[in-house]
Amino acid sequence: MDFLGNDVFLFCIIHLLLIITYFLFRKTFNKEHKLVELLIVIFLPITGILLMLYCSWIRTKLLKEGLSEENQEHMRVLTNLEENTETISAEVKYSNDIVPLNDVLYLENVGDKRKLLTTAIRQSALSDSTILKRAIRDEEREVSHYAVSMATNQVSSLEKQMNAFASQWESRRTDLQYLRQYAETIKAYIELDIFDEFTAKKLFSKYEKVLQLIYTLEPENDFYFEELLNLKFRQKQYAECEKLLVLHIKRYPENELGYLLLLKTYVLQKRRNEVDALLQSFRKSRIHFSAEGMALVRFWGNGGQ
Repeated sequence: MDFLGNDVFLFCIIHLLLIITYFLFRKTFNKEHKLVELLIVIFLPITGILLMLYCSWIRTKLLKEGLSEENQEHMRVLTNLEENTETISAEVKYSNDIVPLNDVLYLENVGDKRKLLTTAIRQSALSDSTILKRAIRDEEREVSHYAVSMATNQVSSLEKQMNAFASQWESRRTDLQYLRQYAETIKAYIELDIFDEFTAKKLFSKYEKVLQLIYTLEPENDFYFEELLNLKFRQKQYAECEKLLVLHIKRYPENELGYLLLLKTYVLQKRRNEVDALLQSFRKSRIHFSAEGMALVRFWGNGGQ
C-alpha cells in the first residue's frame, strides 16, 4: 500500500511539474482560453497536454497555409475543442483560401498575427467591430497597438467622408444616389461601435434623418425602410414605429414587410394581445407571405425565439 501510495504521489508531482512547464513555455491569450486549457491538462494527465499541443500545432499550420475546403471542418472541430468560445463569422481572403479572423487573434506568433491582420486591412475585410475590439485588447502590445491604429484610421477616414457628404446636404438632399451613399457611410461609422452614448445618439439622429428622407423620396424601397425601422427599434421608438407602419401598410397592403415589422414592434413591447390579434388577422387575410416571411411570422409569433 505504501509502495502504491508513493507511486501515486510521484505521478502527481510529475503531472504538476509537466503542467507548470507547459504553461511556462505556452503563451495563452485570454482568460477563457487559459481556463479551458488548464481544466483539460489537469483532468487528462499527459494526454491533455499532448492534445493541446496537437491542436495548437494544427491550427497554426492551417492558418499559415490557408484553409482549404477539405480541412475547414477539421479546423472548426479543433477550434471548438480547444477554445470553447463563440465563433465569429468574419473572414479574410489570404493565399486564395478562407481564414477566420477570430482564429488569427489566437496565433502565438506575433509576426503571423500582424501579417494576417495587415492583409485584412488592405482588403478592407476587418469590419467586424467585435473582432476589432478583441484585437485592441490583445495581450500582445504590438498587436493591440496595431489594432488601435487601424481603428483610428477607420474613424478618421469615415469622418472625412461624412463631412464631405454633410457639406453637400442642402444642394443634394433630393439626390437618391447621394443619400444612399451618405447612409452607407453613416452606417459603417455606427457599426464600429466604439463610441460613447452621447456620440452614438448623434450618429443615430443623423442616420435617421437621412433614412427618413430616402423613405420620403422612395417609399417602395424595402431595404432602407427596414433600416429606418430597425434604427427606431434600437432606440425603442415603438410608438413612432407603429404609427409609421400602419400608414405604410395602408399604402402598400400587399407588401409583407410592413406586417412583419408591425408584428416585430408588438413582440419587442411584449404586447401579447396585439401579437395574437395580428396573427389572427394574417390567417383571415389574403396576404401572401414568402417562405422567409412565414418563417419570420413563426419566429416573432413565438416571442422572437
